[in-house]
Amino acid sequence: MEKSTSQRAFLQEFLKVEIKNDFTRITALLDDILTLGLKMDDIASKTDVVGNIVRLYAGLGERTRNQALIEKALDISTKIPYDFRRIREQVNIASLFRKRGKKVQAINLLWRLQDEVKNIKNLELNSVANLAIAGEFYMLNELDDYHMIMERVLSAIEDYQGSILLRINASLSVYGFLVEHNLTGEAFKIFNSIKDILSAQSDATNIGEILRAIVATFISLSNKSSNSQVDFLLEALDLAKEYPTFYELDIIYRDILKQLFITKDRDWIEENLEFLINIIDQVDNDRIKLEIIYKFLLKAHDEKLDIDPEYLEQLIQSLETMKERLSPSRYISFQLMKLQLIGIFVNQEKYFTEIELLISEVLKSSKFRRNLPEKVATILTNPVEFFTITQPDSTEMLERALQLTKHYALLEKKSEILKKILITMAKHGLKMQDVEVLEKSLDYAKKISNLDDRFFVLHEIANALHELKRTLLSKDILSGLLDEIGNIKAPKQRVKAKIALAHTIATREHDIVKGLELIREGIQDTKLYIVGNAHKTVALDELAIEASNIFGWIHETEEAARRQKYTTLISEAKKQLDLETREGIIKAVSIYNEALSFIDKNVDKYEQVWLEDRIEKLKRYLETSDDAEEIGLKEDDWLKKEDYRIRKSDITTKQSIEWRKKRELEYIIKIINNSRFQVNELTCRMKKYARDFLEMENEDVQKKDVLNPGESLSCEFLFIARRDIVPNNAIEAEINFYDPIKNRPVSKDLETPATNAKFRFFVPKKVSSGKFDKIKNKFEKKSHEFQVPYNVYLTWQKLNTLIKSPSFTFKVIQKEYNEIANQFFGVTRFHAESRWNRSRRHSTAIQVIISGDIGERETNVKMEFFLQDPIILYNLINLLEEEIKVWKCPNPDCNAPLDKTQIGIDIPGTCKFCSTIFLLDVNTKKPDRPLSFEILDTRDLESKDQFMNYLKTRVKGMDDSTLDATALLVPEEMREPAKQLLKRAINGEIKPKELVREAITNHVEKLLQAILLQ
Repeated sequence: MEKSTSQRAFLQEFLKVEIKNDFTRITALLDDILTLGLKMDDIASKTDVVGNIVRLYAGLGERTRNQALIEKALDISTKIPYDFRRIREQVNIASLFRKRGKKVQAINLLWRLQDEVKNIKNLELNSVANLAIAGEFYMLNELDDYHMIMERVLSAIEDYQGSILLRINASLSVYGFLVEHNLTGEAFKIFNSIKDILSAQSDATNIGEILRAIVATFISLSNKSSNSQVDFLLEALDLAKEYPTFYELDIIYRDILKQLFITKDRDWIEENLEFLINIIDQVDNDRIKLEIIYKFLLKAHDEKLDIDPEYLEQLIQSLETMKERLSPSRYISFQLMKLQLIGIFVNQEKYFTEIELLISEVLKSSKFRRNLPEKVATILTNPVEFFTITQPDSTEMLERALQLTKHYALLEKKSEILKKILITMAKHGLKMQDVEVLEKSLDYAKKISNLDDRFFVLHEIANALHELKRTLLSKDILSGLLDEIGNIKAPKQRVKAKIALAHTIATREHDIVKGLELIREGIQDTKLYIVGNAHKTVALDELAIEASNIFGWIHETEEAARRQKYTTLISEAKKQLDLETREGIIKAVSIYNEALSFIDKNVDKYEQVWLEDRIEKLKRYLETSDDAEEIGLKEDDWLKKEDYRIRKSDITTKQSIEWRKKRELEYIIKIINNSRFQVNELTCRMKKYARDFLEMENEDVQKKDVLNPGESLSCEFLFIARRDIVPNNAIEAEINFYDPIKNRPVSKDLETPATNAKFRFFVPKKVSSGKFDKIKNKFEKKSHEFQVPYNVYLTWQKLNTLIKSPSFTFKVIQKEYNEIANQFFGVTRFHAESRWNRSRRHSTAIQVIISGDIGERETNVKMEFFLQDPIILYNLINLLEEEIKVWKCPNPDCNAPLDKTQIGIDIPGTCKFCSTIFLLDVNTKKPDRPLSFEILDTRDLESKDQFMNYLKTRVKGMDDSTLDATALLVPEEMREPAKQLLKRAINGEIKPKELVREAITNHVEKLLQAILLQ
């Protein structure tokens, strides 16, 4: 939305006003709140208020790039009385120092905090504080300090002799920290130790508390993760299922599913509907089951999932069996959920009919007498929630809710209900840009008798009207609110009202002084009239937050005003330069010099260098040219503004990975400076690497003081493999340099290189079947099952192809298959040892079971692992699954993954990327043969019966719609002749062989690949 006229005028005049006074007023308000907080007797309340002020100053310092504010936050943080909270706030400040390139300040602060954290006696809090410090050392690449703290935390947990739950929570904190930093191997060890403690418990209370704590951690990690949300939640479900007798299992299911419905998109939900319904069916608790069904169906509505209407109605009706066992309050909640589902999925009109019946039932029945006004209010405000879910265009639903409120609301709650409905109506009017809705809301609002509630409705309407450029009406409403604000009776409501109005007056009406006066009045009200530490703390926090919001708004407005003024001056200077006269250039220099004063030296360093260079060149030009009036200076004589930048993309990198000798990995990063400027303090560092799998042999940071334009730097890192498997993304690196123009450090993350060594560290080891069975019995079995969308013969021969490839370094111990009643069942066993010295050789045994219907395009694969080194499990699973599942183009120059529709017995395929046509040689009579691809040349297609038969089938099934779609897959220059040729084939004018022959003759061979792809 464009800025209003008043706002544009304000921006133009802003720089004429002395804004330092406003900043001083705001910091004075924050300091007053801090003083009140420090005077509070309650330690927790004092900690909350002071901690909030610290965060606000730190945030403002980061937002405005003001180091002094960050330093002030650090100074105030020393006054936080609670050790844990003080240390966490100071770690956050250390993080700001790090981000602003103040590495020495960050490290010194963290070193001091290492000593202070010893004062925290609680194991869990001590661990969390230490981990926060360790995380910052890790980000600063101070790995010695990081490892020292981690060893200290793990040692403290191991030696702890107190509460089991406290020990578990501390361990879970470590586990979560390691997962978030992608240290999966170390995290795996920690989680196994937690599971060992859990499995050793006999006390049901301990089991429940530990189980809840683990599940809560998984839910938290799923919320933070961007790639593994569902994986964490499914792992939590699997763990919960191991304890079917746990009496709170239903609550755990509810918490997991609630997060699942939040984190996943419609595709995953749609693909796993049956799985989700099965979990819901396992829930016994009626109330929890209702809540889960409600959330599930809302998700189905929100994501527009295709669910059978009859099933939905049955599911809603099945809820009726639950209601008889519910308390009065639960009964009302149950009915409201059920009615919303009816309104969403069955009949919206029925929702309102049933709402009235429910109100009548509650008003007439004696069992609802306790807290009756609240119960009625809960029902009457439900249409607001229903409106929010359904998002209709009109406000008819809300207006019906208003009528219901008028007829049924009990007097003491009527104003509060009207407030909620009308605020929703006002927000909807703004969203739809419908002034008529806002005016209607205003008429209703004036009838609210209680000022405390009427105020907030009118305030919402005033803001909406302002956005829709009805400024005069908005000002009238705000003026009335200013007159009435002192008459609000409840102190808490009065303070909230002053906060809301302060924001509007300052940021919309641009009266900063009045806005800050309202905040000061709110502080005074809090000090004199609000009793109770909790209420006082909330009020002070909200007042401080609003003061800081105004601070930020002033800063942003100042930036906008400066930018506007600067842009105007640059445009004016360009006009003067266009005169191409000495006088014009002299004027332009003067204007450029004025523009320099409107540049933020921290943000616009590039702009500053460009402008200073421009001024200097103009001055030199005037000094060296003759006295002629006509200078003839052209815009082409200048470097463009963007040429003064050093972009991240100007500093390019090339990466290479090479496995050499037995276990050595060489990782080379070549850095090239393609900018016009030198960069300073260039560093290349290992950001992370999988320490469980790799050991670094040289320094993890390499530096160069100066990298001139066109120069390059090669950084070499050497690793030694520590295990039989190295994951594919085991290394993360970054480069850092100092930008001399922008005067700040710059970081650039590098793409993660492919480090997968596949099976190179295994040595095939022949053992007997009996010895294989002994290995199976010696180690715990780990299983993994998946389905492959290919025929079982294909999958079996794909496995045989892998086994016989030179890169597969396992010894096959047994391989056999059976075909009974159209079913295929095959088992392969293989074994290997580690490629280490004799004392460290680990044994790895794997059994792969492949089964499926001979006539179907789907195969079941079950892999069973018996490992001496369990840390390699997940990477070994991923490696083997990919080798069995993924099919790649046989063209060695392409090697792209193939689509499952192109893989089958006696079916020719074509690669979507390189258009290679191929046949897969599958021998169903001799399944133990490896697979082979035959690449077909288009000139030989006529002689291939498999291709011709398949082509005939595909053409026969085409019509006009598929004709157009197929033609789009052909390059544009040959599209029309290809379309005409295919149309003749579809109409039966030419046979498949003639189609092939003419396609080759007319140079439209791409048509043949398009027919296979369509």
